Amino acid sequence: NEWWIDSRANVHVCADKKLFSSYQECGTHTISIGNGSLACIIGLGRVELELSSRNCLVLDNVFHIFEIRKNLISVALLAQQGFKVVFESNEL
Repeated sequence: NEWWIDSRANVHVCADKKLFSSYQECGTHTISIGNGSLACIIGLGRVELELSSRNCLVLDNVFHIFEIRKNLISVALLAQQGFKVVFESNEL
């Protein structure tokens, strides 16, 4: 499963429920997605990503949205957690 770093996203988003290490279902909440349409938030939880460096990136409050095509990591939320995100020469 691929993840995309998104500087416009204000939430982390995942389409695959199997990737969540903890999970709770949501009621009937919706969110506006990139193409301007509304998508249903199915659940909310934690996703633990193993990075190529063998470190683990823990994402909390990840929205489970089935309609989304790409799993998204919010740059804004990473920055709030104290991460520094640098884009240089098409590398992250």
